[in-house]
Amino acid sequence: MKNITVGISAYNEEKNITSVLKAIIAQNQDSWNLREILVYSDGSIDQTVKKAQNVGNSLIKIFDDGQRKGKTARIEELFQAATGDTIVMFDGDITITSKNVISSIVRAFDKNDGIKLVGGNTKPYPPTNFFQKAVYSTFRVFYESRIKINNGKNLFACTGACLAITNDFAREVKFPKIKNQDTYLYFLSIKKGYQFAFAENAVVYYKLPKNLSDYLSQVFRSNPEAVEINLKKYFGELVHREYQRGNMFYLRNVLKVFTKDPLPTFFIIVINILCIPFFRFFSKSSSMSWNSVKSTK
Repeated sequence: MKNITVGISAYNEEKNITSVLKAIIAQNQDSWNLREILVYSDGSIDQTVKKAQNVGNSLIKIFDDGQRKGKTARIEELFQAATGDTIVMFDGDITITSKNVISSIVRAFDKNDGIKLVGGNTKPYPPTNFFQKAVYSTFRVFYESRIKINNGKNLFACTGACLAITNDFAREVKFPKIKNQDTYLYFLSIKKGYQFAFAENAVVYYKLPKNLSDYLSQVFRSNPEAVEINLKKYFGELVHREYQRGNMFYLRNVLKVFTKDPLPTFFIIVINILCIPFFRFFSKSSSMSWNSVKSTK
């Protein structure tokens, strides 16, 4: 039976941290054992720590040094502290709606001894305003790539909101100064000859940004162009190859989305095009902390 460590890097998650922790504790432990839940507060200035403490479960260990180091630094601390055979990472602002999310992840590892990294199936809640509809159109194209390229064994299925790694692989990881720790782990696993798997049934939900400012905070960190600029120096042409989707595949899916919601789709296409010249500038930022995206909390 596998022992599981769950890790959360949290910054100002007072609205959601209680429900996430309770959902983790309530998971069906089917052929696995929950050893610990490690919560790293990255300089939170709200009630995140207090609310996590109030859950009152002995498995929860909270780390709060008051510093703002960034998610990558906190994940590296998690990797060094975790004692479980497998480390399951969740963001603090997600919703876990099933009691079998972790079981689905564990089963994905069991398929092959070479699998060292497993991505969950992160999905946004349905949009509630025009701007969210625009952002949702990008997800729909992204999701087609996730489920159809190589049966889900691709970097579009590797997102930090729900990601798991074996402890032995985690101990090998030393992050450089990057903000894309999820895609970095994906490329590192391939470079080391390991395998990645997609746990399609491990569904968690997140909120889409409701305004342009919050969207830009995300896009300059996670857009493929931004990621390629950040990671190409570590993994060379592997980064470019993994992002290739084929022109016809990509255009067909963009057209499919555009036909259904033309105005929001056109709007976000224009925004993304206008962002392109700025990716290189923002990728050079030395700050390892991430901006708080308030509208997704």
